[in-house]
Amino acid sequence: MANSNQSGIGKKILRFGLGIVGALVLTTMGLGIWIFSGATGGAKILAWQAPAPSARDLKSILKRKGVLEHIPLATGRVLMDKRVILNMSAPGASSFVDDGTPVIVYAHLLRHPTHGDVLIDSGLDSAFRKSPLGNVRYPGRLWLFASGIRFAQEPGRDIASRLRALSARPRKLFLTHLHVDHTAGIPELPASTRVFVGPGEIGDFFNRVDNGHLRKLREIYEIDFKSAVDLAPLGETLDVFGDGSLWAVHTPGHTNGHLSFLALTRAGPVLFTGDACHLEWGWKNGVGPMGITAKRNDQGQKSLNRLRKFSRLHPEARIWFGHQPPAKKRARAGISIRKSDGAAANQSRIFSRLYSPWNRPRL
Repeated sequence: MANSNQSGIGKKILRFGLGIVGALVLTTMGLGIWIFSGATGGAKILAWQAPAPSARDLKSILKRKGVLEHIPLATGRVLMDKRVILNMSAPGASSFVDDGTPVIVYAHLLRHPTHGDVLIDSGLDSAFRKSPLGNVRYPGRLWLFASGIRFAQEPGRDIASRLRALSARPRKLFLTHLHVDHTAGIPELPASTRVFVGPGEIGDFFNRVDNGHLRKLREIYEIDFKSAVDLAPLGETLDVFGDGSLWAVHTPGHTNGHLSFLALTRAGPVLFTGDACHLEWGWKNGVGPMGITAKRNDQGQKSLNRLRKFSRLHPEARIWFGHQPPAKKRARAGISIRKSDGAAANQSRIFSRLYSPWNRPRL
């Protein structure tokens, strides 16, 4: 009789344990589905092919007279430990010292004589004026909070206000990549604005985390690089308009489908690195961007090396880093960090190792 009771109790404990395990499995699966699905909402993903290239060598391209007007739009600041965005395993990275300068969130307005207004990246919308995490929705909001990343914005600096002041209505938005500081302005852009991303960018691991920025889009155009030309040393490059005024350069590493852009402006050629190089320090010291794996770090280094070689061969091209303007423009603008930003930057250091444990310096 005692053995029978013990057997019955054992079965109950086993069923209870299996129930707990089953509940944990289902909860984990549910969280996984919630976190890693739905980032693009119901948008159709359409392949987009650029027109036939108007040239096949950089020398002839750079000799052309620029037709684009370039207007940089600073839309806010990111408060963070900058080691989070650098490949800290790269040679020389250990010498990096955060100087406290702000990480600026840019959108770049390009005005084309026939194609109209075009944006590279979307900047931040007005929600960041009221909240340090702005319009980023869950579960993406949880990721930013855990990473210690915060945003700051002054009145009138949001993307809608900046565009309105210029009477600009962008027809196209070319995203360097899909991280929140590059997509956060999308909700306040005209509904007619067509959005373009690089090859494989939508499938990038962290881009599957929904942040709410793409939910209302009906279509997202993924640029097809099959027709790209090899513009050494830049590599795979597309003539966006077919007239040589704007070229998309595939620079994977920071993300799978990351893009940089070469623009022929009225003031001369400009290379927009995007986050293939966030900061001038990384450019000068040859330290690439953070990637989510060692392989991606290596890709990012190779992409940065190609861009730096281009700059050495063509010093007439100005370099706009992902989150800093060229040094001369920065000096003229008098860009500085607020004292209150320091506390947020220190706070973010607490989370930096949690944010990117694979990106720690090699000892």
